[in-house]
Amino acid sequence: MLHRSRLLCVAALSLVVSLGLQPLPPTSELPAQAGEAVLLAKDGKKEEAFAKMLEALERAPDDATVLQLAASYAHDAGRDDEALWYARLALERLPPGKDGAKLVEPLTKLLASLDPLSAAPGAPPAPPMPTDAWAAALLDLAKTSSGRKLWVNAVDLLSRLEATSLGDKAAAELGKIYANKAAVAVLLDSGLAVPLKAKRTKKTPEQLAKEDAKHATWETRWKLKGDNYTLESDMNLETVEAMAAAMEQMNRFYRKVFHVKERGGDTARVTIKLYRHRKEFDQHETMGSGPISPSVRGFFSPSELKVATYDHRTDGLGLSFTWSTLFHESSHQFTSLISADLVPGWLNEGTASYFEGARLLANGTIETNLVPEGRLRALKASLDATETSSRGDQPTLKDVVSYYKPGSYEGSYYPFGWGLVYFLHNYEDANCVRPYVPLYQDYVASYKTGGKHDSFERFCEFFIARAKQPGIETFGQFETVWRRWIVELHGLYFGPPERADELIARARRQRDAKQSENAIESYRWALRKRPNDALANVELAELFAAAKDKDRALYHYRAALGSLAAVADREATVPGGEQTVGALEAKLVALDRDFAAALAAARTKFAALVEERAKSYVEKGYPRAALTLLETADHVDGTSAARAELRDGITAETAVALERWRRLPLGADLAGWDASEAYSVKDGELVGKSAGLSSCQWNGELAPHYRFEVRMVNDDRDGVWGVQYSVGANGTYLVGFFPDGHAQLVKLAEEQEDVGFLAPVEGLDVGDFVFAIERFDDRFDFFVDGKKAGSRPATGDELAGGLGLFQQGAKVRFSDLRLLQE
Repeated sequence: MLHRSRLLCVAALSLVVSLGLQPLPPTSELPAQAGEAVLLAKDGKKEEAFAKMLEALERAPDDATVLQLAASYAHDAGRDDEALWYARLALERLPPGKDGAKLVEPLTKLLASLDPLSAAPGAPPAPPMPTDAWAAALLDLAKTSSGRKLWVNAVDLLSRLEATSLGDKAAAELGKIYANKAAVAVLLDSGLAVPLKAKRTKKTPEQLAKEDAKHATWETRWKLKGDNYTLESDMNLETVEAMAAAMEQMNRFYRKVFHVKERGGDTARVTIKLYRHRKEFDQHETMGSGPISPSVRGFFSPSELKVATYDHRTDGLGLSFTWSTLFHESSHQFTSLISADLVPGWLNEGTASYFEGARLLANGTIETNLVPEGRLRALKASLDATETSSRGDQPTLKDVVSYYKPGSYEGSYYPFGWGLVYFLHNYEDANCVRPYVPLYQDYVASYKTGGKHDSFERFCEFFIARAKQPGIETFGQFETVWRRWIVELHGLYFGPPERADELIARARRQRDAKQSENAIESYRWALRKRPNDALANVELAELFAAAKDKDRALYHYRAALGSLAAVADREATVPGGEQTVGALEAKLVALDRDFAAALAAARTKFAALVEERAKSYVEKGYPRAALTLLETADHVDGTSAARAELRDGITAETAVALERWRRLPLGADLAGWDASEAYSVKDGELVGKSAGLSSCQWNGELAPHYRFEVRMVNDDRDGVWGVQYSVGANGTYLVGFFPDGHAQLVKLAEEQEDVGFLAPVEGLDVGDFVFAIERFDDRFDFFVDGKKAGSRPATGDELAGGLGLFQQGAKVRFSDLRLLQE
């Protein structure tokens, strides 16, 4: 027997045929709301039919058939601007292969009938969309750049074309670059946010989730083999691929730090086993002859050449814990390679902790020699405690340096060990030289032969006697300098964006002292502190230009000009600097006249056409068509003052935005989610129940601006529950609700940090309410039952990352999970 929902889907498919459009294959399941819309339309209820089709679109936002239907119903309801928008979205989301090819012609005809700027039947053809011609010009420039080995700029240009009609051709060119090992090496070394690989597939998130579901048990796990590691995991493929690529990059860093086959060559292959859940980890792994201790989150086995860990998010922790554990444990392979016998605890665990600071960039590259926040916070707290009567069991630096026993040292020693290794790699003298780096390497090498010794005396011999630093003749003096340096690091690292000025000043000193690599590091830190900083980009460009690195110099000049695009006055100076915008444009030309000329010619030819066409759309009552055109131009060319002003004017006048609601999928197998076993789906609701902290994180992508809504029902009104946001490699933020109705904001990295509270909401039923979070370019806003309950400023990493849900000591039902974004 056919159910009513299936009959309604059949009716909807029949309507597609009646419109002259080719439907998807019969296996395509449409939401029941699509069929309900058909019945409403038959009754002449056009507005109601369109509203119901939008509900269907929430549940199938990337389905070409539903988008076709939405376009038709919008047209019937007199909403031709929306109809044109949905028709274009349908054309961009065609299924692969023959099924998609069949839809091209009917959709193209539909677009022509809806577009007010298309040529009338029998009239001369209308000029092509200016963004298409613009994209074609940049595609040619990218090809030329690739041929000239300007790979960073080529990849950047090609990546900009993804959202255009030439996206497939751009992807093909990217594939050629990624197949070139020399090009990939340059991209890795660039330290820039250009992607390292083409997108894996054009499959929808739902299709990818189904594919991941086939490998969601340890028996059906993925196995990815790289040059140095074989990674086995039953997590989603996107995460597994990212981790596999990251570990190959980390291997290069391990070799550099430990001086092991730095120019390449084989080391023993290590198998990394990354389990989806803690329960799997405990089931499949042992330590010695017994079970894994609950306090152990990962380990390296030298006898088996194996690293084993699991997704710490299933413990309610951030993905940063997983990355840190992976980087930490994998480094022990190299410690064993360079030591013939026991090594001091700080050298073993401190160096392993040093690798925890490695940071995964959005493009899949790894940035190293960075600070693991939790270690720095814990160390600063310990140093503060040692200066008061509340020292407790905090160790001293001498305690840590003197520890020379088998096995790991106590947990309180770890921040000290990290802080010591980080200091030895980064402290600079008055000449911007890092004097302890070669001594550290010599110290490591001294353990290749083994032999009994006093570890404290050996430390003093290498880092005090041999270092010969002015004013440091005793261990006490060394410790004083070290403590002061750590405190200054803490203030700089956790300080506001304005402290980027100090980093730029430091970079200048390093540059002038001919310490270019250190200067590059400082400029990059300034850019993390104050993203898109024009001055840091300008001075980085000049540094690379002086080193004859044209590719990276061009990229950073372009980045600086891009961040100044909203400045219409070419005589305006770079904030904090002396050069004018016009002077930067001249430097770009001087660096590579052909590249700059091609870039400028395309902008001169097409920018005005884009603006003219956008204005024409607005005049004819099609603001969405205008905004779509402007958005595509920004993808191609970056922002501009003229387009930004035009876009803001359209948005203010029409209150239109290119955003759509979508329901987050809740299948029985929780495909598309990384969830602990505390979660299940029942009657369309996500149910979480656990005594400890458990979380469930969504794997989908988020736009720069989004609004997420969820209904949360806690019938027993106990425990703590809520939403995770900015879930990423560098920490997780939580909004947690308590039975008394108060809500707390927390950052969870290596340790918990309280960051604020939400305002109480009058009349709130804490057992059943709707929570919403909205991300802007500088803050997060929080809402409870539609009322704003708080706002929190955010920059950099705080604005990145995904979404999730959590609960602790409670049973919570999560439903109506909706996401509004472009």
